[in-house]
Amino acid sequence: MSLGIIRASPTRYGEVPLGLSMVSVTDESGDPVYYERADYGDIAEFALGTDDYVHGRTTYVLEYTMRDVIRHFEDSGGDEFYWDVNGDGWAQEWGSVSATVHLSSAFRDALTGDAACFLGSYGETGQCAIDAADDPITASVGPVGPYNTLTVAVGFEGGTVVQPALPRDSWI
Repeated sequence: MSLGIIRASPTRYGEVPLGLSMVSVTDESGDPVYYERADYGDIAEFALGTDDYVHGRTTYVLEYTMRDVIRHFEDSGGDEFYWDVNGDGWAQEWGSVSATVHLSSAFRDALTGDAACFLGSYGETGQCAIDAADDPITASVGPVGPYNTLTVAVGFEGGTVVQPALPRDSWI
């Protein structure tokens, strides 16, 4: 098992599976970084690196895909992408955390102009800067303290995304 950094990510949003798939893990030069995946309930953990000691500042770039991450909210009547980028379960400080959201033309046409960036621990509402004027949508903050996360929210017209059917377990 790798002893490097561990990236934990949800595999479900509520009851809906997200189809989490790692595309690549690279270093700052674009060279591949070894990783292993282990799933624990509704969380996938990606252990980055090997047992080799890493010296100095190191950058890892994780590129992954998910599906069904946009939800409809009855209170606003709109659809929304709302995501905690790094999560708030980590005791270490982050030098910086950034998010880049790429949209197809259909999604760009459905943007409402409502976009927000939040920084803090669970339940906090500290706002940060987000550039949602064009594709891609970007947000970056730093430093980010322990147990704090960058959250990105992007609004779309209601009905932009067909909501997935909620899976139901059967006793049969």
